[in-house]
Formats: sequence, C-alpha cells, structure tokens
Amino acid sequence: MLLPVLLPDNDLDWAVYEGPERLVPAGWGLHEPDGPRLTPEAVTQADVVLLPGLAVDRTGLRLGRGGGSYDRVLTRLERAGGGRRWWCWSTTTRWWTRSRPSRTTAGCTPR
Repeated sequence: MLLPVLLPDNDLDWAVYEGPERLVPAGWGLHEPDGPRLTPEAVTQADVVLLPGLAVDRTGLRLGRGGGSYDRVLTRLERAGGGRRWWCWSTTTRWWTRSRPSRTTAGCTPR
C-alpha cells in the first residue's frame, strides 16, 4: 500500500506504508511514511486509488479543498491509461445531485 507524501508545491509523492510505527509527523498535522520516496508517478501502478474529498457527484467529479493535490493524481491516472483501474472516495459531507441530497458518502468508480 502506498501513502501520499505532500510536496512543497502541493503535488504528491508516494511511499510504501510499513505500519504505524514508521509514520512520522509532517506538515498540516499529517503523518507520512519515513521510507524512500517513489516519485509522483508511482500512483499510476496502483490497481485501486483511495481519494479523500469534501463531495463527489454521481459521475465521480470530486470536490476537494483547493490545493489541487488529488486533482493532479487523477490527471496522472487518466494520462497513464493502462487498463481498468478503480478510484474510490470517502467524503465527510453529503453530496448533491440536481436538487436533492444523496446519503452516499463513499463509493468506487471504474476509470
């Protein structure tokens, strides 16, 4: 499993998760793996990508917090192609479709 490592320009590098004892404090109150960095492109080798979001619509359009970090990940995944891949999300709020709210706050979309 790969975990993101926030870079100074808000892009994401990736490192292997080797257990909670190998996580170190990072910026924004986060923790990140202390192992070698694998490059921002490493995520394109994943079969499943879990993304956080404030909201997601039925088409998988994701609303984040404005840093663009995960939008860059999605762009890399789309550019890489390479067969069927899934990205999954979890939101902390309800999302809206047209004029009615949805109670779904997590799901997966084939890409």
